[in-house]
Amino acid sequence: MYPTRGGVMEAADVILKNGCIHTMDAALRVVTAVAVKEGRIVYAGDDDGVRALIGPATDVIDLAGKMTLPGFIDSHMHIPEGAVLPLHEVRLPEGLPVDEYIPTIRAFAQANPGLAAIRGIGWDDSLFTSSGPSAAMLDEAVPDRPAVIRSGSLHSSWCNTKALQMAGITRDTLEPPHGIIEKDPTTGEPAGTLHESAQELVISKLPDYSVEQYVAALDHFQKTVSAPLGITTCFDARLTPKLGNAMEAFALLEREGRLNVRVRGAFLIDPLDPLEPQLAQAAATRARYQDPLFQVNAVKFFADGSGLSIFLEEPFSSLPPSFPEGYRGYPGWDPQAMAAAVVESAKLGFQLHIHAIGDAAVRISLDAIEAAEQALGRNDIRPAIIHLFLVNEQDRRRLADLNVVAVVQPVWMQRDPFYYQGYLPTLGEARCDRMFPLKSFFDRGVLVTSSTDFPIVNPPSPLDGIAIGVLRWSPGVSAPGDVWAPDERADVRQMIRSYTINGAEALFLENETGSIEIGKSADLVVLNENLFDIPAETIGFSWRGSGTAKVLMTMFQGRTVYQADEMN
Repeated sequence: MYPTRGGVMEAADVILKNGCIHTMDAALRVVTAVAVKEGRIVYAGDDDGVRALIGPATDVIDLAGKMTLPGFIDSHMHIPEGAVLPLHEVRLPEGLPVDEYIPTIRAFAQANPGLAAIRGIGWDDSLFTSSGPSAAMLDEAVPDRPAVIRSGSLHSSWCNTKALQMAGITRDTLEPPHGIIEKDPTTGEPAGTLHESAQELVISKLPDYSVEQYVAALDHFQKTVSAPLGITTCFDARLTPKLGNAMEAFALLEREGRLNVRVRGAFLIDPLDPLEPQLAQAAATRARYQDPLFQVNAVKFFADGSGLSIFLEEPFSSLPPSFPEGYRGYPGWDPQAMAAAVVESAKLGFQLHIHAIGDAAVRISLDAIEAAEQALGRNDIRPAIIHLFLVNEQDRRRLADLNVVAVVQPVWMQRDPFYYQGYLPTLGEARCDRMFPLKSFFDRGVLVTSSTDFPIVNPPSPLDGIAIGVLRWSPGVSAPGDVWAPDERADVRQMIRSYTINGAEALFLENETGSIEIGKSADLVVLNENLFDIPAETIGFSWRGSGTAKVLMTMFQGRTVYQADEMN
């Protein structure tokens, strides 16, 4: 029970006592004290039992009744892309009017004359229903060097003339499969917006950030994002060969003892490139990055896109006139080719991470996973499907039967302006009413993990996700009675588990983190309020003033990596 060396009981390095500590273990124990030795939990019980571990050098923290949870796990992020934003790229804030895009980008470009290209994120796809923003618009802000601003969904890119020229995109450039190069209807010249795979024509030509720039960005991410939000483990969902310097930055931070978050990642498999060389490169990447804190053990597939490129079983309800009648999107892969690629990936021991938004995309993803499990003769490979906006009833059952991890983004489960401007007109009310299943997943025994898709959601606060998962509406954004699919509301405990032990199990880390148990890493988060005792309306969004719950302290491997003033 107690740590000993040579039969002699040793004092703990850190003790947290007098708390309300929800362990999230199988018994859902609530204890008052935790002791930490050399980064590991050595005791979880009552205050009386922990006294024997107090030594002269023990740091004893009186929690004064505060709620303590296992460190949060975000199961789907894009860390390098999000990390570089504050230091090296321009972000167009959510809700920024279109007429303020150009002044915002121009100001950033003028303030950063040393950047070889101007990059950014955040323009709102839903404000450009027939065609995207033009190169001429962006030329007003950045006339002298390439500029590429990705939409908030990351599925479209707005390019200036210099960027189009750099990529060699002309009126004669052929669109890649599943990609769209918007053209001027009069001249036929590229208009400035690229969708889906066409983005890579430009993005692949942009200079990568250096390892040093990524190190600075990742360090900033830890100090300002992950640690203050209580995130101690995360999954990076799209590591490509182009992000080699970012992967080196993760590894460098770990070697130097400066990585304060555990990262697992997926190597992207592109349907346009031959499979075998990509799997060989994925295997080499996996072998290279197997440090305790940074590993690339999964492969990523896109079963469909986003917006109007998701793959539906029935046609869209309403579309711009340029789309063909009966259009229902398209799969990211030929279904048979994807199934074959998924089977080969599983045989090589990769975990499967599949993006699927539309119900038809979810169906072909499950077909591919089923083929992989049949080929292996087992169903313990923990494949994950991400997003799951629309899932038909039969496939909700298949998720459980195939032991598929459902990686959801609960903060999107609210009727915000995007619902009314984007989802409702294109998908129709009947489909919208069954979007974003949540409680039905829990009820069927599906392993549900939560995420933010950072930087699409920024800040990527787990407390925000917990709140919306319980409410299905957002204080300050939705009307209190405007609840999206009330029967799909989860409870607080389910949501906490989706951000802790469920996330750990999905990543094969349940013996390392995700709950507060003896032998596990001391990954802990202390909150100012008990989430079980306060109205759900006050759990999230403290950063915008509509909630009161917040993180006071984050501990990673027994080290305090964030502490708010109120914790003193």
